[in-house]
This record gives sequence, C-alpha cells and structure tokens, in this order.
Amino acid sequence: TEGMDIFADTIADYNSLMGYNHNLHTANTLAYLSPYWSGFKAAVAYIMSNALSGNDNLPASTASNDQNAYSLSGNYNNGPLSLVIAYESLNKAGLAALISGDTADANKDAVAWKVGGSYTIMDATTVGLIYENTDLGGSVGDRNAFYVDVAYKMANTTLKLAYGNIDKCGGTAAICDQTGASQISLGASQALTKNTEVYALYTQVSNDSNADFGLV
Repeated sequence: TEGMDIFADTIADYNSLMGYNHNLHTANTLAYLSPYWSGFKAAVAYIMSNALSGNDNLPASTASNDQNAYSLSGNYNNGPLSLVIAYESLNKAGLAALISGDTADANKDAVAWKVGGSYTIMDATTVGLIYENTDLGGSVGDRNAFYVDVAYKMANTTLKLAYGNIDKCGGTAAICDQTGASQISLGASQALTKNTEVYALYTQVSNDSNADFGLV
C-alpha cells in the first residue's frame, strides 16, 4: 500500500503507525512479482530460516529457531481506481513476548493483513483509505490501524492531508491500557521538473499515556 501513502519516503509517511512490527527489510528473501494482467498484479515472498533475527542458520531447522516467513499480495490498478490486499506470517517470531513478558508467547507466529483503496476524481483529487490488523501471536499483541489521506492537485502544486490511528494492543492485561496513538500530517509540494520537486510538511504523532510511537 505504499503507493497510497501521499507522504511516502518523508518523515510524515505512515510507517510511524502502520505495519506495526511487520514493516521489515530482511535478508535471505525469495520474491516473485508478476507482470500486470488487465490491471492486476500479484507478489509473493518467502524469507528463509532465521533471517528475521539477523542470523542465518541454514540449513539447520528446529522448532525453536526456524523463523521463516512468507507474504502475499494482490494489486489492482485501473484508471482512477487502485485496490490492494495483502497477508503476511512471521513464523515463530515471538514478538508478543516482548510486550507480555510471557515465555509462552516466545514461539508464537505473528500475522498481519491489510486492505487498501484509492480513487482519483477528475484527475485532481485523490482519496485513499488503508485498514490493517497486526497480531503478534500472543495474548496482548492484536492491533487494528487505519490511514486515510487526500491530495488535491492544482497544476504543478499538490496539497496533502493525512490522518492515521492505531488502537491499543489487544487483551485485557493492564499493560495494554492507553497504548494507542494517532498521527496527523499536512503539506504541499511543488513540481519543478519531471524528476524534481520541493515540499514542506508538518506532522505530529500523539500518543496515549502508555504509548511510545514516534516518527520513523
């Protein structure tokens, strides 16, 4: 869904809240991206062995350290309409244990899915909406998040506004109380040439009292 983020590759992009513990750049990854078929494109990736933790233990593989992963996505682009659906599983990632401190969560899978869509009106106004669920695999790791943005283009100038929100971690444990956050961003860009633009933006992440999200 990066193409639906109007502030992509800036300090105001949606990565501060979206993709919670799933927005990874990993080694030992095999991926296939299909060509477009009537506006549809698919992608699949497989991350081998223990690459998630930075240690490649190939060809060893045991129940406690086989941290392989896979992800799937489908994109549809047809004129003003774009749609995305994606799923990912980080096997035996144990991410929930980082929050709960419960050793029973240490080898749980972490999974995530998201859907997104954007539509451009009269070649000037583009509205986008993304929704995702990330589940770290334990008793406290389930979160929902959404991101909505709008961009309005006037000749070479584009005005932008975006809002994102992530709720508290799932479960009834006190550790999850007041752990949500929101982000608002606004900006403007001016295209100088086909490959050059200047921009200005403002963004703010607002945390609940026990949250620690920040700009990334």
